[in-house]
Amino acid sequence: MDVMLNKPYRVSRPALWLLLGLGVCALAAFGIEAGYKILWEKLISGQPAQSPERIAGFFAFAYFIFLHFVIRPERIYQFIYRYRFALALAVFVFCVAMQFHGSSMSVWNVYLEPGDEPSRFQEPIFGRYRGIRSDEWNVFTPLALSQEFNDYGIMNPISRAWPTDMLTIYNQPVWDITLIAKPFYWGYLLLGPSYGLSWFWAGRLIALFLVTFELFMLLTKGKKGYSVMAAFLIAFAPVVQWWFAINFFVEMLVAGQLAILMIYHFMNTDHLLKKAIYAFVFALCGLAYIFALYPAWMIPLLYVFAVLAIWVIASNFKNGKRRKAEWFYVIGALLLIGGIAGFWYLRSEEAFALTMNTAYPGKRVYTGGDVRGMLFAYTSNLITPYLSTPNPCEGAMMYGFFPLTEIIALTYLIKKKGKDLLVVLLLLLDAAFLAFAIFGAPEWLAKATLLSNTTARILPIICLIEIILYLKILSATDEPLAAKKWSRAVFIVLGILLSCFAVWAAARSIDPILLPEHGVPKAYWIGFAAIMSAFMAYFFLHRKGLLKKLFIICVCALAFLSGAFVNPIMRTADAIYDKPLAEAVQELQQEEPGTWIATDQYSNFLIANGAPTITSTNIFPALERWELLDPDGKSEEIYNRYAHIVLSFTEEETAFESGAAVDTFTLRLNPNDLFTLGVDYICTSPETDIPTEHFAGTLTLVYEDSRAVIYRVGTD
Repeated sequence: MDVMLNKPYRVSRPALWLLLGLGVCALAAFGIEAGYKILWEKLISGQPAQSPERIAGFFAFAYFIFLHFVIRPERIYQFIYRYRFALALAVFVFCVAMQFHGSSMSVWNVYLEPGDEPSRFQEPIFGRYRGIRSDEWNVFTPLALSQEFNDYGIMNPISRAWPTDMLTIYNQPVWDITLIAKPFYWGYLLLGPSYGLSWFWAGRLIALFLVTFELFMLLTKGKKGYSVMAAFLIAFAPVVQWWFAINFFVEMLVAGQLAILMIYHFMNTDHLLKKAIYAFVFALCGLAYIFALYPAWMIPLLYVFAVLAIWVIASNFKNGKRRKAEWFYVIGALLLIGGIAGFWYLRSEEAFALTMNTAYPGKRVYTGGDVRGMLFAYTSNLITPYLSTPNPCEGAMMYGFFPLTEIIALTYLIKKKGKDLLVVLLLLLDAAFLAFAIFGAPEWLAKATLLSNTTARILPIICLIEIILYLKILSATDEPLAAKKWSRAVFIVLGILLSCFAVWAAARSIDPILLPEHGVPKAYWIGFAAIMSAFMAYFFLHRKGLLKKLFIICVCALAFLSGAFVNPIMRTADAIYDKPLAEAVQELQQEEPGTWIATDQYSNFLIANGAPTITSTNIFPALERWELLDPDGKSEEIYNRYAHIVLSFTEEETAFESGAAVDTFTLRLNPNDLFTLGVDYICTSPETDIPTEHFAGTLTLVYEDSRAVIYRVGTD
C-alpha cells in the first residue's frame, strides 16, 4: 500500500496519457473559448476580439486540471511549493516578455479613433476594461508613460505643462536614490513604457501573493493550506484589485508583510551576515512603505504591522543569540530609512507644502463615525465584478466576515483563557478601529492617533485584521471551538441569523441596484448568506480531512472569483500609442514643441504622448499660472486642489467654477486668454464650439479625424 502511495502517477503509461491530454485539452480550450464568447455576448453584448493568447491560456488551465488525473495532486503541489520562487520568477519573466498588464487603457477606444488598421492589442485579451477606474487609465498610467518623454527625471514639465515633482503623490518612475526601494518601477527605466507597465502589474501581484503566503506560513506555523488561502484572500481581495494600480495599497501590503518576515528571520539567526542582509531588506521595506504616501491606508495598516511586529519580537526574543552587534544593524537600518526618507522630503519639500496647503486633500480631517452603511459591503463583492454598478470601488473590501469573526475570536479566547497574545492584540485593535469607524472620535483623539489622516478606507484594514484573526485561530486547533453539541448548535444558528441580517442590511444600504427588484437576484443574497453561515459553522465542527480541504478550496475560489476578473488582461500599450491622434501629437511635439490645452477626455492622453498639457490632472495646483487669470485670488478655493480640470470656451470673461466632486473644477476660458496661458495647441472634439468672433489670434487646423481635432494657436 505504501509503495502505491509513493508512486507519483495515478495511471499506468503516464507519458501516453500526458500526450493524449494535449489533444483533449486543445479541444477543451476551444470549447471554453466558445462558451466565453457566448457568455460575453449575453452579459456585455458584442463579441470579444479574436485572441490566440486567450485560447492558449484556456489550454494551459485545462491541461493543469488534466494533470491532476495523471499525477497525484500531492506531488503536483509539493513540486509547486518546493520550486515556488523559481516558478514565480518564470511567470514574471513570461508576463513581461509578453507585455501583459491589467490597465483599463482600452477605454481610450471609446473616446478616440483607433485608426484604419488598429492593433488587435487595443482591446482586452480577457475580461473587460473598467471606465470607473479613471484614476488608473486616465491619470496614473498616463503620468507613468509621460516619464519616457522626460528621460525619467524628477521634475516633469509635461504633466500640467508645469514643472511637476514625480516623487510625491502619484510618485512615478524616476532616476533617483529612492528607486532602490521601488523595484516595481525598474521595468520602466530598464525596458521602456510597454514592458515597464507589465513589470509593474505582474510584479506587484506575484510579489503580493508570495509574500502573503510566506508571512502566513509564519503566522499559521507552517500550515500550507491556510497560507495559500491567505494569499488568495489578500492578493485577490476586491479592495486590492479595484484599487490595484493607484494609492499604492499593494506596495504597503508587500513592504509591511516582508518587513515582519525580516524581523522574524533577524531574530532567529546567529549568522551576522544574514542579520545584516535582513536589516537592509527591512530598511528597504520601511522606505517603500513611506514612499507609498497614502495616509488613509498607511496609518491604520501601520497599526496592524506594529501589532504583528510586537508579537514576533515577544515570541522570538529568546531564540538565537542576542548580541550587541545586533544594535548596530538595527540602528543602521533606521539611519538608512531616516537618511533616504529625509533626503526625499527635502528634495520634494515644495510639493509637500503645496499639497498640505490645498483645499483638497490638504485640509481634510477625519473623525470617523460614518461607515455604518458599509460594514457589510463585502457581501456584494462577489457580484460587483460582473454587474454594472455606479461605483463598486468604494464598496470593495476583503472577506473579514464581520461580525462573525469577532464572535469566533472571543469564543476562542474564552476557551484559551486569553492565552494567545496575537489574537488578544488583534482583537483589541479591531475593537478600537470599529469603535472609531462606527461611533467616531473627538478631533483631538483622531489627531493624536493619526487616524484623522484616514477615511472610510479604514474598513478594508479592519477586514484584514479579521482575516489574520480567523486564520490564526484555524491554525491553532482543528477541534470545535465549543465542546458541547448544544452550544455548537447555538453558535451555528447565531451565524445563520447574523449572515441573513448582513446580506439584508448590505442590499439596502450600499447601492439600490443591488436590491433584488433592481438587478441582483434573490438567489445571490441567499447564496452569500449560506456562504457566511458555512464559514461560521466550520469553526464549530471537527476541521479535518476532506472537510478542511473543501473549506480551503471554497474560500480560495470565493476570493479568486471576487477579484481576479476585476481588471482586464491586456497586451502592450497599443491602446494608447497605436492611434492616429497619438502619432500626430508626437510628430507635432517633435517638429514644433509647444504647450497644449484640451477639452473632453483628451488632456491626459496628450501627456502620455509627451505633450505638455495645462488641463491634464493637476496633482498639485499651479497657483502662479491660475493667478494670471485670477489676480485677486477670488477663486483660489476652487483651483487650489488636486484637480481634474473640465475646460470649456466662452465669450464672457474667463472664470473658475466648482466641480461636481471635490477633486474637479471647471475652467471657462475666453479664447483671448490662450495667450495669457501661453497655449500653442488646442486638442478637442470636432463638435466643440470655440467662439472666435472677438479672438485676437488665429486657430489653424493641423489635424482632424472623426473624434478629435488639433488647432495651432497663432497671432494675427
